[in-house]
Amino acid sequence: MTLTEGLALTQAILTRYILTLCMILGIIGSLFNLIVFRQKKFQSNSCSVYFMATSIFNLLVIICGITPEVLKYYINYDLASHSSTFCKTKSYLVHSLLMMSRSSVALACIDRFALCSRTVRIRSLNQRRIATSLVVIICIVWIIVPIHILVYVDIQMPRQHCSGSGIYLFIYSIYAVIVTGTPLVIMIIFSFFVIRSLRLTTTRIRLSRVNSNSNNKRQLRMQKRDIQLITILISEVIVYYLSTIWYPIYSIYMTITADIAKTTNRFAIEGFIRYLSLSFFIFLNSCSLFYVNLLASKAFRAECKRLVVRWWKFDQNIITTTGMSENTGQQFIRMQKFQTAQRLHFIIDLQKKIILFGMASKETRTKSSELSQPQSHRLDRQTSQGSNTNQLNLPWKDNFDLIKYLQQNQETLKQNYGYGQSKKLRCPQYYFINENKSILIILQGDITRTKVDAIVNAANEHMTGGGGVDGVIHRAAGSELYEACVAHKKVRDSVRLPTGHSRILLSYNMSSTTSYIINTAGPIYDRYRAQECASELTSCYKTALALANLYDLQSIGFTAISCGIFGYPSNNGADVALRTVDKEAGVVPVIVFVLWDDHIYDAWVDKAKELKFTLFDIINPMPESSSLPSNDQPKSPTTFNPKVIDASTEDEVAIASKDDIEADLKRLPSVPNDLPDTQPADSMELDDNGTKDNSLLHTQQSLNMKNASLEEKETTNDKPHDEQTKSNDDTNQPTGCKGVDKSNVEIENNENDSKKPELQN
Repeated sequence: MTLTEGLALTQAILTRYILTLCMILGIIGSLFNLIVFRQKKFQSNSCSVYFMATSIFNLLVIICGITPEVLKYYINYDLASHSSTFCKTKSYLVHSLLMMSRSSVALACIDRFALCSRTVRIRSLNQRRIATSLVVIICIVWIIVPIHILVYVDIQMPRQHCSGSGIYLFIYSIYAVIVTGTPLVIMIIFSFFVIRSLRLTTTRIRLSRVNSNSNNKRQLRMQKRDIQLITILISEVIVYYLSTIWYPIYSIYMTITADIAKTTNRFAIEGFIRYLSLSFFIFLNSCSLFYVNLLASKAFRAECKRLVVRWWKFDQNIITTTGMSENTGQQFIRMQKFQTAQRLHFIIDLQKKIILFGMASKETRTKSSELSQPQSHRLDRQTSQGSNTNQLNLPWKDNFDLIKYLQQNQETLKQNYGYGQSKKLRCPQYYFINENKSILIILQGDITRTKVDAIVNAANEHMTGGGGVDGVIHRAAGSELYEACVAHKKVRDSVRLPTGHSRILLSYNMSSTTSYIINTAGPIYDRYRAQECASELTSCYKTALALANLYDLQSIGFTAISCGIFGYPSNNGADVALRTVDKEAGVVPVIVFVLWDDHIYDAWVDKAKELKFTLFDIINPMPESSSLPSNDQPKSPTTFNPKVIDASTEDEVAIASKDDIEADLKRLPSVPNDLPDTQPADSMELDDNGTKDNSLLHTQQSLNMKNASLEEKETTNDKPHDEQTKSNDDTNQPTGCKGVDKSNVEIENNENDSKKPELQN
């Protein structure tokens, strides 16, 4: 057997048996890929769009490329060597479909890189809508670009094979190197970027853990999901590299040796190499994508196993109208009752959350009203009721509870969240919100290092971690958080946390910085349902704050929920976030927004300025005149505060003039003139204790008043105080303090003639 016959026999065996087996397995694998990535578990992921597109393109490559090659060896007739139209059409379709498949895999690598990126603009590319648009674009591009094949590719004589000739063969070799090598370079580069991003993230979190908890010697391990992602990337790149690198090499070789005289054996070797590089290895790559995913990803294997088991059980449990037994029917009814009970249990849980939230809001209103109760009783009942609404929104300088909190926790706030003022740097900003009963802090940093009682994780509906902040928090909290999330019951297929809801968990390995992690599922932004998305985003902040109030937390940390890979506009997200926390903060004293990107931080600060939140400096939050309330009654022009002088010391008692005594007596409350005639005269001389031993109190107090007025003039010379006192006394009214008169009237109305008002001196 000659070399030419041996190579021809080897080619026939590879095509007849190996390619036939690859064709069958490739069709099954492509269909399985389509079914798996159409499941709800993967459907929301943008990367599934590229995988489904690749599966469709590979399926068409198998049908249009492998099937004619296999049939050629079974029927001993090559249609491409006898029909010019079939030659052109087959070459065009196979080349276009292969380039669409390669471009989809390259875009999948870019999508995974965007998923692991720390920049919001790059993460915004990780969207299903964008993925669908890019797949349509590459289809259009690779329908137009290879049109030259329809013109220049034809049956070449004397060997009767379908290819180009002349100068076109040289141009096509350069073209083949470019279009074949570009997807390969893209896959290698972005696979390297993904690996580097994951390693940097792991290193940063490990250093943060070591600095924050030196006693914890457990090393941080990568999540299984990240390892699976890296394995799939490396596997696809290796398979694509091994199956595609030979084609551009062969094209360059054929261009260089086109004008060289060749022997028959050389022609046979070149023909066999051409078959391997142009057909066998490339078709092998199209058939192997499903099995590469199956070997690389544990989650992919589990999903395939679940589908097979479900189909098998469905076949075993087909209920027919003739063969259904009584027990089977009872089991079916029992299963329906169980499913109904599960739905009812979920509704009850929702009602509990609503009730708890209502209770928290009521408690918030109760505490707020108690804090805002007036301390003075000098106003009458009508005035206090009329001003009760205004007192709920006290200026922050008059809110003594807030001032007391700032004085006690000023150093803690500065240490935990930072301080400073700069026009160039993005420093922490402090605001008063919630009717000046809570403190809002907007800072730029890493939420896993921020010390708060609870952090809010922008999770997905599966609660299994993901990219962006969700992935960082899951890696920082460790595998225990993932296990706790997976342990939650699924309210529907693959959904543990509906959009707009929140659930609270322990912080596990993040206990050094926070105590709880609140998972909330933010909405995926869609401009055609912007109002619904805003309502769901409001519910995220609202339910998270309700849990914080329910657990009596002192501080809570938020990120920009849905403003990352979910594509929510930062300006709209800032408006929803700040309005909601201002309205629903309740009794949480400190609310912190920890933002990573510059433009999101700027959007939050601009929106706080637009909403007119009160900005203050944490270094000097209060003016010097601000102080806590005291039990001592302050001196004011409307309050009479005479100095108490010991009357037993004769040296300090001086004889005051008649005008001074009259002026002091005018400042005392007057006796009402409309007393009933039946009132005993003795009651006017009795004090509050009802004893007659103090009947000379009025005379003694007048003498004390005279001494107090003389001493005050000699020591303090408080003329402005006297002038203000005289200006407050209306000459048209009876002498005395207005506040005291109103108080007497209020007492008189309350008693309602059941008890006569006692006159106070």
